Amino acid sequence: MAFLAPRRALRRKNWACRIHSAPGLRVRSYVDRPDGTVAVSGYTYRSNGSWAPFLATLRSTCPATVTAFGVGCTGSAGLNVLTARSLPWVGATFRSTASGLPANSFGICGFGFQTTSRPLQLLVQQGMPGCSLLVDPLAWQLLLPNAGAAEIALAIPDSPALVGVVLHQQVAVFELGAQANMIAVTSTNGLTATVGLF
Repeated sequence: MAFLAPRRALRRKNWACRIHSAPGLRVRSYVDRPDGTVAVSGYTYRSNGSWAPFLATLRSTCPATVTAFGVGCTGSAGLNVLTARSLPWVGATFRSTASGLPANSFGICGFGFQTTSRPLQLLVQQGMPGCSLLVDPLAWQLLLPNAGAAEIALAIPDSPALVGVVLHQQVAVFELGAQANMIAVTSTNGLTATVGLF
């Protein structure tokens, strides 16, 4: 799966503009790849007056990365999974999706700088067996599922001081009964995101 390039961030850093304006070089598209590189395609002008296609790979010296850790647990709609949809670049938006959420539920996404491993049964009475809190949260975001999934967006400020910052993320899922009472609390796996810069 390829992630879309953080075009606003790339242009702001000026290297894409330099590529576009280089004599005899036309960039047609670029894609942010899961390994932190950017694939660039286009055409270069030959000395005989013709254009030749090219494909190049650009690599940041400060790459953005995302890795999953721990495991989610199963609620009434299936396994709860947290998946990255983009990489955490400075000046861009880091996006992820929580899936496996029941229709009659809400989620709370926790963000923090440290991990932990605490069984949910010790934290709330409705915590399900095998479910754990994997992130020591400093901030929370309320999530309302749509068709079993919830989208999470975290805007990363355009500040080079954030390069290398490591942030952990996890979603806790609160399932509601017929009278809107809480009947089960489950959780997703966690994600570890390292902020990068192109």
